[in-house]
Amino acid sequence: MQNSPEFKNPKPELEQYSTPVDIALEIIKHANSLGHLSGKVVDLGCGTGRLAIGAAILGADVTGYEIDEEALEQA
Repeated sequence: MQNSPEFKNPKPELEQYSTPVDIALEIIKHANSLGHLSGKVVDLGCGTGRLAIGAAILGADVTGYEIDEEALEQA
């Protein structure tokens, strides 16, 4: 996760920001502890995929949606 991409050129109008790695790990750990990462997971506005990648590492079947093609290219 520490090597996951960050936004190269964030677009404020799309409310883009990078979730710090330590916070992303806490979110993923908490979701996993509640059993929310088993089965299918949808990440709406996935950006560069930091949370989606973490969920997939833990076995979730992840689908990410993002309207910014630049962010998807970085993912």
